[in-house]
Amino acid sequence: MEIILQLKEDNSDDIKNITLKISPLKPEKQITTPDQQKENTNHRTIQVIDIPAYRKAAEIRASFEILGEIERLYTKGAGFYQIAYITYKSQEALTYFETNWGYHVGKDTVRVLPLSLNQDDRTVRKQFPLKLSGLAYNTSGYDLEPVLLKCKAKSCFIPAAMIRRRYSKCRYAYIHFSCDEDR
Repeated sequence: MEIILQLKEDNSDDIKNITLKISPLKPEKQITTPDQQKENTNHRTIQVIDIPAYRKAAEIRASFEILGEIERLYTKGAGFYQIAYITYKSQEALTYFETNWGYHVGKDTVRVLPLSLNQDDRTVRKQFPLKLSGLAYNTSGYDLEPVLLKCKAKSCFIPAAMIRRRYSKCRYAYIHFSCDEDR
């Protein structure tokens, strides 16, 4: 916006035009539709599944905050487990999960799905499973880490059960691979 002032000097008949450019104090707010906002948020959000029910939100946040600053964390119960939705302030925090399908919360392994994945990519993450049985009592995903790295596993999930009113890990694990050759 411009304002033009006409000034006349006291001793002369000359009129000078002065142009003033006015700019707002705050930058103009860009208007985005709810669909655009959701799409922007989805590119910064991960879905974390198979979190044991006894894990607190603070523990989950502490584990994932190593990768980047968290904007929002939302958890909901699902039987013996929880599902968490973690939105990072920056999309760069999700680059880790392009090649890694799992992560650790304490000694528990959890599976991670970026919300930006299309349905085909989600299907690939479930396509090549293997059931590993005969684990020692209370084996955690953290205990299996050297084996998982050696066999190129992408994620590991050890189910839980209620035994004598206690939360106990089963003595088998589901391991997922990116291709049949790795299995």
